Amino acid sequence: MLLIGLAILLAFASLALDALLPRMPPLLPFAPGGPEGARPVLSTVAASMITVAGLVFSLTLVILSVAAQQLGPRLIPLFMADRLFQTAIGSFLALFVYALLVLRGVRSESEAIHAISLTLLLVATLANVFLLVAYIHRAAASIQADSVVARLGREALATIEALPRAEDHPAEPATQDGPRTPVGTVACPASGYLQAIDTGCLLDLACRHDLRIVLNLHPGASAIEGTPLAELHGRDGPVDDGILSAVAGAVALGAKRTDTRDPVYALQGLAEIALRALSPGINDPFTAIACLDWLTAVLVAATGRQLPPERLADEAGIPRLERPGLEWGFLLERALADVRHAARDQPRVLAHLADRLAVLAGAVRTPDQRRAVERETAALPATLRAGVPDELTRRQLEERTGRVAAAVAARLPEGTGKGAGGSMHGQPAGAR
Repeated sequence: MLLIGLAILLAFASLALDALLPRMPPLLPFAPGGPEGARPVLSTVAASMITVAGLVFSLTLVILSVAAQQLGPRLIPLFMADRLFQTAIGSFLALFVYALLVLRGVRSESEAIHAISLTLLLVATLANVFLLVAYIHRAAASIQADSVVARLGREALATIEALPRAEDHPAEPATQDGPRTPVGTVACPASGYLQAIDTGCLLDLACRHDLRIVLNLHPGASAIEGTPLAELHGRDGPVDDGILSAVAGAVALGAKRTDTRDPVYALQGLAEIALRALSPGINDPFTAIACLDWLTAVLVAATGRQLPPERLADEAGIPRLERPGLEWGFLLERALADVRHAARDQPRVLAHLADRLAVLAGAVRTPDQRRAVERETAALPATLRAGVPDELTRRQLEERTGRVAAAVAARLPEGTGKGAGGSMHGQPAGAR
């Protein structure tokens, strides 16, 4: 719409300038002059641009259809948000509108040459030709599975890297706050998914009213209207409805999950592509292997992150805000367990999964993380026996799995580590 509005303004401005300079010679050597030469060019460009715009719309729908079938419908927003796609469609429609408006202003009885309007038209037409070529190239590249997997992997890494580092997170508040009693319950105002939490607003609210706010949901969790969203603890009896409304307003609910501070959702996008690649209808183990590589990279990055910090305090060290935590092992299960089940008859994928577990074994930082890798590694032999009929292949994979299990056991002695990025206050509410 912005480009179309700009085209309308340019059309009226160029016509006004042509009226002020009617005998101005053409600015380009191949530009037509006079109404007789301008009207056919304007008509041709207008008809061509509306045809190209229709072609682009059709091609975009084909891309979205292919993406939904092979990569999952949740990935469609990635294509819809592509700036080049948006610019191409807007530019083609804008040039159509510009040519149509200028054509309306060219009078047969006028002797004006319309040098400015026609120069802008020809320059914009040449630019749109290059834009069409770029669009076709991007369209062909955007439906390649490796490109989509890499893009999702980078976005998942960005989600993880936005979380605070475990070593930078302060220790649990040591200040004794004394007993508090429940003074109010905030109910979910609508059903949907928790998309974001305004931590600063909640901390300020808790400090001003001497409260402790305990959230029951984490970003990405399902919210059901009327169920408890947060519990308020204080000393002065029940709080008024204004405070309850302020707490509810600091939490954003939406119709769908987003990858903003929701590492589970970021991982599930990659896992969904891997599951579709391993389905009998597609049977593309190499795409599943690419997904495993990016899933491993995201999990390695998550070993040193808080997922998220669970208790926030004011400047005096008094705990004011508590949020449900995640476990690194829960992320590992969501990322790899379903892929392992789907790959039970794909020896190549299972072998690569064993290698990825070895990489994770070398990256874990806490006993909890090590035990999570041990559980996933221990589940591989049963998957091999159930899905790999060839005895030699199965024996080779079992030997590789045994080496991975030994590497995991030697990585971190039991009882060491602080639990950084690994052991939080249990699973997220309603996650399983």
